[in-house]
Amino acid sequence: MLVVLLVSWQAAVKPDNYNRLWKKVRQYSQKDLPQSALKTVAVIYDKAKSDGNESEVIKSLLYRISLQSKYQENFRLKSIRLFEKEQQTASPVEKQLLSSLLGQLYQGYFDNHLNEILNRKTPAAADTSFTTLDARQWNLKIQNTYLASVSSPELLGKIQLSDFSAFLQNDSSAYGLWPSLYDLLADRAILYFS
Repeated sequence: MLVVLLVSWQAAVKPDNYNRLWKKVRQYSQKDLPQSALKTVAVIYDKAKSDGNESEVIKSLLYRISLQSKYQENFRLKSIRLFEKEQQTASPVEKQLLSSLLGQLYQGYFDNHLNEILNRKTPAAADTSFTTLDARQWNLKIQNTYLASVSSPELLGKIQLSDFSAFLQNDSSAYGLWPSLYDLLADRAILYFS
């Protein structure tokens, strides 16, 4: 199961209209109505994009994949495509966060399709479809993604983890473990490479 490490990345002051929408998402989720919750998350995402509110964009993406995992087949592949698309227009910090999350999604896809992947022959160099990548290519893809997530230590090292609220499922002990965003992303990369 996909473990979503980042629960949210929120601005210091959150407008009431976002709070009201997130409350609706929680209510739908508690009633086990993931599709209704997903519709509200889509509204939040659209609003956050138009407002330029990066923290709400990230939060809505994370909720989207969490909700999709409850009822959609191939949710991981759809989540990968969503994050890859989002990465194309993301800010530098968002790109690094999305890279770390993509590494996790790629690893989950690889793990869930391991037998199928191990039986593949090496495809032509131009073929990068998930359905044709062999184990070596998958591992290279995952490695490169995690390395990309920590490619700007000077930028990420200046961002204090305490600047984010409701981070790591409101685990305040995380701030002592990872004082900066770089520390967190580097730890996630190290876990993969260990």
